[in-house]
Amino acid sequence: MIRFDDGISSWSLGTHPPEDEVTLSEREIRRVLARWLTVEPWGTQLRSFIEQEIRVEARTNDALLDRVYVLLGARRLALSLDERVHSSGGTEAAIEQAAEPLRAMTREDDEHWIHVIVVDQDDRPAVGVGYRLELTDGRVRTGRTNAEGAVHVDEIPAGSCRFSAYVEPSPTKRPVRQGECVSTMASRSGVPWRTIWDAPENEPLRAAGREPNVLLPGDELHVPRHELADLSLATDRQHRVVVEGLTATVHIKLVASLEPLPDEPWTIEHPSGTLEGRSDGEGKLEAKLPALLERATLLLPARRQRYTLLLGALNPISTPSGAWARLRNLGIAAHDRADEQQHAETLREFQRSQELDESAELDDATIEALRAEYGI
Repeated sequence: MIRFDDGISSWSLGTHPPEDEVTLSEREIRRVLARWLTVEPWGTQLRSFIEQEIRVEARTNDALLDRVYVLLGARRLALSLDERVHSSGGTEAAIEQAAEPLRAMTREDDEHWIHVIVVDQDDRPAVGVGYRLELTDGRVRTGRTNAEGAVHVDEIPAGSCRFSAYVEPSPTKRPVRQGECVSTMASRSGVPWRTIWDAPENEPLRAAGREPNVLLPGDELHVPRHELADLSLATDRQHRVVVEGLTATVHIKLVASLEPLPDEPWTIEHPSGTLEGRSDGEGKLEAKLPALLERATLLLPARRQRYTLLLGALNPISTPSGAWARLRNLGIAAHDRADEQQHAETLREFQRSQELDESAELDDATIEALRAEYGI
């Protein structure tokens, strides 16, 4: 058990509920503990007690307070008023006496709210995005938007709050993993994809002929510092914030035996929704999907065909794996994996169809013909 004397009253926090355990609301408990955390040496002692004795670790004071309140509700912790605080009405009156300034302060300062709706550039709810809300008294609330792309925070002091979303804390450069591309990095960091791709540090990738959404695992991608949403928002109001980089456009060409499928009805299903449409005169279609989406299902109902789309998993066309994936998607290669002889035979077949030299090599002419046929 540890004790805190704030000059007004003396409090104890421990794992065993005492007889004079305090009955306060969540706001009042947070007030006591928040004041406790800001006064040394009490703040250090409280954090040490929580992290070591209760084995709970929290990066911010707000996160620690959230966890402590859960523990209090589960009766793994108890907050009590020290017995040496006296009142003419006994312990119960002393508790009320100590709590009343907190209740008054709560009514005066913490009766305000803010509501923020975060949408993408197409005015669709930005679901599950991270946010940081800095209150006027220095406290910070963090979390993610709900299923409607909304953030609602109650019981905060009045004034202008600092709202930020998708803020990359510092420039990063790391190897790309399978399934990652510029769009996925843009969505995770909040940095627009064009800002990432045009960064001078990514010139080696551009010079090597890489495409923004077709990178090779191991490629070094630099994500520059960029604050996407950093706004001052007033309390007691509803706000609408538009952020970029949440969606990526997927380009698909529908073919059968290398012949395009024009005006073909299609449906794309994914966890966040369903898209429908028809291919254009060249069998092409475009669909905007969540940038962090890794997998979707393409349906061709008229043909009763179903395909799994592995988004961001396509390697550069100049690599054997990237070329083979495109040949497989075009229906020329029959297997996901093949031996060297099957690779050679498939390349010859494609080169023959394009009236190229049947070298069975992934030369520049074959790469360009495959790019023109596949689209990327």
